[in-house]
Amino acid sequence: LVMVWITPLFASLPFAVLAAIIFAALGGLVNFSSAVALWRSSRPDFVLWAIAFAVTAALDVEAGLIACFASSLGLLVVSTSRPRWAVLGRLPGTNLYRDVQRYAAAVCPHHVLVFRFDAPLHFANAAYFAKSLRKRLLAVVYAGGSVSHVVLDCSSMHTLDASGNAVLRQTLAELRAQGVSVSFASSRAPFREALRRFGTLDALDGGVHVFLMVSDAVDA
Repeated sequence: LVMVWITPLFASLPFAVLAAIIFAALGGLVNFSSAVALWRSSRPDFVLWAIAFAVTAALDVEAGLIACFASSLGLLVVSTSRPRWAVLGRLPGTNLYRDVQRYAAAVCPHHVLVFRFDAPLHFANAAYFAKSLRKRLLAVVYAGGSVSHVVLDCSSMHTLDASGNAVLRQTLAELRAQGVSVSFASSRAPFREALRRFGTLDALDGGVHVFLMVSDAVDA
């Protein structure tokens, strides 16, 4: 009824007045308080919100949805292909190993690198896994230390595909060639079953050991 009977009354209004009406109505549709909350709690989500808002305001709703979907997909790809990793150290007086960047009291064991990769190992991040592990080993050497044993905390590696297994096997072979032994710790059943299916442990002639806990692998 408004569009049929009242719209002609707006025909003589200047475009500036019409724009002011639209922006006044837009203010009630956009929840800026949620954007502030996103900025404080999750910067990636805030970026997605800002992209959707900017594109929708500049173009239209359909373009905003497409831009938000594409940005979300890109963010997912980046976070999956470059997940977080950490070096773990033992908390004094316990058998617990925690991220040395987050726990100042955590102490790295001598000549042992405890490395945790916080994602399943698959085709998208396998190369990044190998690169990150090599980077950390080089950092220890440059600091004047040495590593004779690497413990892989596999608590986050709950799946393993063929590409991830190929890179993992190559990395383990390189470490063994350098005289560095490797142990798996805190691995989940699907990850261990994948290792058995691919024959990774058998191919290394028993050079890799599997332990229930990180502390068991370090103390072995």
